[in-house]
Amino acid sequence: MHYLPSPRDGALRQAVVLDATFKTEPQRDDLYQMTAYCVRLGLTEGHLVYASGRPGVVEVPVGEGGLRIWRHVVDLSRPWRDLAADIDALAESVDSARGRGIA
Repeated sequence: MHYLPSPRDGALRQAVVLDATFKTEPQRDDLYQMTAYCVRLGLTEGHLVYASGRPGVVEVPVGEGGLRIWRHVVDLSRPWRDLAADIDALAESVDSARGRGIA
């Protein structure tokens, strides 16, 4: 896990929340769960990873602001070397997006 100092109080906070599932389609409960994680940790974005489907992003209004929940897809039917490369690319995307606000 990655931690960064909060700009508000300097306390270390988890910088990335990523939830991976074997589900093949996003469900409303997934959004609720990720929203709860992000609100509890004071984050403005979270990441859901599915075994199939389409990548995308959902904007969720929260209080006077909002949060962005990214939907990523890792195709588990791919050969293991390709799958490992896909997972590495996902990790790089999530890590680099922390500074840009996109994934």
